[in-house]
Amino acid sequence: MDNPMYFLDPDGMLSQSFMDKLMNSESGTKWTNNNDGTFSNNSGKQIDDNGNDIDGRGGADANRDGKKSEGNGDESETDSFGTNKSTKSASIEDYPDPKSFKFKTKKGWQESAVMGMYFNVALVKIGPNGVKINYDFILTFNQAILFTVPANLSVGNTDITNEVASQATANIVNRVMSKTANLFAGTEASPMQIEQYFRTELKREYQMSIPGARVNFNSQNHSVTPTVFKHE
Repeated sequence: MDNPMYFLDPDGMLSQSFMDKLMNSESGTKWTNNNDGTFSNNSGKQIDDNGNDIDGRGGADANRDGKKSEGNGDESETDSFGTNKSTKSASIEDYPDPKSFKFKTKKGWQESAVMGMYFNVALVKIGPNGVKINYDFILTFNQAILFTVPANLSVGNTDITNEVASQATANIVNRVMSKTANLFAGTEASPMQIEQYFRTELKREYQMSIPGARVNFNSQNHSVTPTVFKHE
């Protein structure tokens, strides 16, 4: 059984002093993670991830490299294979790299096993006194996910070769990641809710987009060597 990993703080566990600072804020305070080791509230106050006040010139971690998400949440129409790559979500680092899905033809099927698939969802948590905390939830599947597509398949005038299957799979995965991230953004959804929705929706979209295609999240035996998932 696959066991996804859930992260509240990508850099490590938050300090107790930091949590105390947030939880003791006045009612109605909203804290936002700036993704550079600092947090801001709706009153203009800033603290670092140790709970120390920042005077506006940067905190103890201000010189640390920050990693910000790309994309603006805009979507555009795609065909059945999602060939328009402009569909992105602000909570996803970047478009899935088609090279992550390395298909090989084996006994009538094209197979690709991918491990380490992940994406972000911007969630909120309401603490004591109504304090609202924004944070990035990262859903990661460490176990390999198996994608299978029938060999010798054609859709319209397009032959579904290994290369086409790789690009189509990346497009579909991106579409479902974006859909999931946008659906749950700004909510208090549980990790299990998000995981189950993503699993169900990816299986459904994959089968609808490519005739006979399947996604197996619990594959124990596959004939191809798993590749590591990457964003472009």
